[in-house]
Amino acid sequence: MTTQHSFWHAFVRPLFPTLLGIGLAVAYGLVAHYAFGEWLWQGDVAAILTCSFLFLVPLALGALTISFSPSTEKPSVWYAIFMPWLSCTAFMVVLLLFQLEFMVCVILALPAFLFISSVGGIVVWSMKWSKSAVLIFLIAPYTAAPLELQIETRPLAVTTYTQIHIEATAEEVWAQIASVPLITEAEHEWNFFHAIGLPRPVSAELIGEGVGAQRDARFEDGLVFAETITAWQPNELIAFTIEAQSQPLLPAPLNMIGSEQFNVLQGQYVIEPLADGSVILYLSSEHVLQTRFNEYGMVWTDFIMADLQNYILRVIKARAEQ
Repeated sequence: MTTQHSFWHAFVRPLFPTLLGIGLAVAYGLVAHYAFGEWLWQGDVAAILTCSFLFLVPLALGALTISFSPSTEKPSVWYAIFMPWLSCTAFMVVLLLFQLEFMVCVILALPAFLFISSVGGIVVWSMKWSKSAVLIFLIAPYTAAPLELQIETRPLAVTTYTQIHIEATAEEVWAQIASVPLITEAEHEWNFFHAIGLPRPVSAELIGEGVGAQRDARFEDGLVFAETITAWQPNELIAFTIEAQSQPLLPAPLNMIGSEQFNVLQGQYVIEPLADGSVILYLSSEHVLQTRFNEYGMVWTDFIMADLQNYILRVIKARAEQ
């Protein structure tokens, strides 16, 4: 027996069913991504933003992965739980490598894909590789999506609250929030929302004073929010409505900000003086989601908005305490 033949029997052959399952699962995922995003529904973003894609496609990935597991002996339940994760991760990596999806979208979808793929894996494992179960999982996204797209989406309003303690007076803090001069590179720091591909805040320019005044909040990549002051109490409170500008001209996925699926409506700063002369600065914002998985999306959007707001608060704190 040759060395090459021995290597095949000792190492490659035992892994071949597993690798085949992962490869077919990735291929299935890519076909589903194309079908939902470009083919069946003619590039309608609503088709890929469905529970049918987010929850049923990973179910099929998990089922397909486990259906090709080695048949010589039944693998453990841990194999059924975690092996589908390799398929999901490989699928997401391919999407990123070929620029078929954006980092922020992949990160937001990954937890759902991992969990649901494990469910698919466990079901097929418990049913002893039932071919009928695998087939049902494979066609489920395509049968459910047309029905789901007939259901009207509903808006969900989410308010995000953040705060920070600042060793400065109310007047000093107010001077840093009414207008925000250019944030230099030295002031920027690592944060989650930028790591997943979202732009960092750049500046905020106030035009006029009092209720009705305009405030332009600028971010990287050309993202601009036009803010209209709705409440103005110097050294105490400033509130404003928020409207995304030039939204159709922005690169994806930023062009979804201000869309029907995601829109930021308003924000508010409140300064609370403390007895020792320092203050607590509160920053809140309200945004609206309108997708077919609002509850899942809300967890992420609230987390990202809190991360962004805390980032802004830390910049204000550092400047006010100088």
